[in-house]
Amino acid sequence: MEAASIKQPFNWRALGYLILFMVSFIFGLQLVNNAFNLKIPENDIPGMAENLLVSVLLLFFSKDIRAQFMIHLHKRNIVIGMSLGICFGLLDLVLSYGYQFAPYIFGHAPIPVGSHQVTYDDTITRTGLLLSVGIPAIYEEILARFLPYAGLFVYLKRRIENVNNKSKIINRFEKNLYQKLFIEDNKRYKWMWLFVTAFLFSAAHGLSLISLPLYFFSGIFCGFLFLRYGYLSAVMAHLTFNVLSSPAQDYFIKIIHQLT
Repeated sequence: MEAASIKQPFNWRALGYLILFMVSFIFGLQLVNNAFNLKIPENDIPGMAENLLVSVLLLFFSKDIRAQFMIHLHKRNIVIGMSLGICFGLLDLVLSYGYQFAPYIFGHAPIPVGSHQVTYDDTITRTGLLLSVGIPAIYEEILARFLPYAGLFVYLKRRIENVNNKSKIINRFEKNLYQKLFIEDNKRYKWMWLFVTAFLFSAAHGLSLISLPLYFFSGIFCGFLFLRYGYLSAVMAHLTFNVLSSPAQDYFIKIIHQLT
């Protein structure tokens, strides 16, 4: 006779602490913003906190997802992974701004950013800008890179282990996807995952064919780093791009003015 499985009670206290932390984060960031006159738009602070809260909650509610996060936090050599993250972030800047300002050389307007891209004017301070672009890099890599990969892995693993599943066609497809993508590390399936998630990442910034490459490069680079070196490497690439985006844009404009 099989032993009955014991259902673990939900940890409401941990959830309460998490919500308390996020509320403190909102008020704390607003306090710092006002005290040091960082000039971060106050409407942006709740949005950052909300996205960060959603990301952490999605990690919190599944033990399997949390376990996968620890596995994918960093792989191989963390120093190499972080260093490559910086290098890929710099390469992303060159490709993205090269693409954006290429029409300007021929007398046309630069390619506009996505409709959902958050931009800041010159009134924000440097510290405020670092916080405003640094925090999103943390939760965007959870939402755009880690959760699609780990979520698909956990879903397929559970489906395959479910002996009551009677849909042989779906089960065969799922087993093949699970085997190729997660067990065999099939390169074709990995690249398919990279292209799909990069497209979704681009679409999240505003679905426009002309501006899509601006974010597609980032999606490919960060996705590759995530698969090979882990979450922290992808965050470093994303962070490098975000932090250096404004000075890189100014530098590209100066070069174009000299060329024209």
